[in-house]
Amino acid sequence: MKLRYVTITGADDSCRPEDLVALSSDWPFLEFGILLSASAMGGPRFPSAIWLRKFVDVWRPDVRVSCHLCGRWLRNLLSGGDTAFMGSVGRLVWELFSRLQLNFHARPHRVEWEAFLGATDALRAFGLSQFIFQFDAVNDGLLDAARAHLDAVPLFDRSGGAGIVPESWPEPLPGVLCGYAGGLGPQNVRDELSRIEASVGDVAIWIDAETRLRSDDDLKFDLQKVRRFAELSAPFVQQ
Repeated sequence: MKLRYVTITGADDSCRPEDLVALSSDWPFLEFGILLSASAMGGPRFPSAIWLRKFVDVWRPDVRVSCHLCGRWLRNLLSGGDTAFMGSVGRLVWELFSRLQLNFHARPHRVEWEAFLGATDALRAFGLSQFIFQFDAVNDGLLDAARAHLDAVPLFDRSGGAGIVPESWPEPLPGVLCGYAGGLGPQNVRDELSRIEASVGDVAIWIDAETRLRSDDDLKFDLQKVRRFAELSAPFVQQ
């Protein structure tokens, strides 16, 4: 198994953007997944527009960042090619992102392909090069259709973002960079990476963690847990 990078999702206003830059300096394989939602920005897991603009000010090109789009903004993008959300968070913010994840949350989504693919041109103009489709047993068929036009890759997450460790980790799709998520945290990442390795063999993957990197009351992004998660993941990383 070649663990390419480790996505840390859910940084919000409870931490400073500088904290992410510092973490990236210590562990360059980290990618920060930034959750965006029309209704949740400024709450737990969803940074405010002000926080995002501060991140732009301190960000460096070697700090990996992905956008994880949720809710109404995602539905509007898929069904009508609506990219108004880009202006809602500030267009400079989009220069942070190299990948866009479509967070389906195990709910069926409808795609108007012509409109959606047209909208991806605007996104790619800001440097977005890859599109991540949650492989959640509900929307799996969308990936094949997207791959005919985009650099589209799957994130295996059968829990639909609920942070539940699966009974078994699926085998990767042949010839496709695959991501793995579901209940990963500092208390289990070493064992679960060994289990993932048994399923994937000698291929490149990434992992994504969110729920178990937060405070016990879920209100704060827990930097101590993130650091421990990075330390335990590091021996598996092959750049």
